[in-house]
Amino acid sequence: MAQPSLASMIVPIGSLLLIRSIDTEDPEIQTYIQIVFVAVHSVIVAALLYLRLKITGKNDETMIDVVAPAVPFQPEEEKGKVRKMTVVEYDLEQWNELAFKKIGMALCIIAFMHIKLGHIVPLLFQSFHNPQQVYGSPLFKIYAMAREAVGENARPFAVANP
Repeated sequence: MAQPSLASMIVPIGSLLLIRSIDTEDPEIQTYIQIVFVAVHSVIVAALLYLRLKITGKNDETMIDVVAPAVPFQPEEEKGKVRKMTVVEYDLEQWNELAFKKIGMALCIIAFMHIKLGHIVPLLFQSFHNPQQVYGSPLFKIYAMAREAVGENARPFAVANP
């Protein structure tokens, strides 16, 4: 089980305190917040594409055993089932989860909240939260920061408790 780091606990609280001190009703500040949001997420997309290129470029064919995560209402015979897959397959699966399920889904929800409902604060909060999510991922640590895939970065990666 992955333990939350001190930064992962402090950044949300600090960002909320910072957000509360900003006048989000001012149209000029709203424009700046939108620019920051687009700029931050452009960097995130570039980082995710870089990770994808590094994963496919390395093409590590080492076989690993991955235990399928528990899913609600899953039959008993499916729970704890072990799959054999290569490191590149596993890393691409984790990349898809990070890019589409975590970052992409959040972007869709935040875009809806901003465009249809006019909320500006979620843009600012996600500008803090999403980079932290990418930076904290084991894929980023292994491929972008050139850390070894041992310890907390060992495959299969520890699943955080939601």
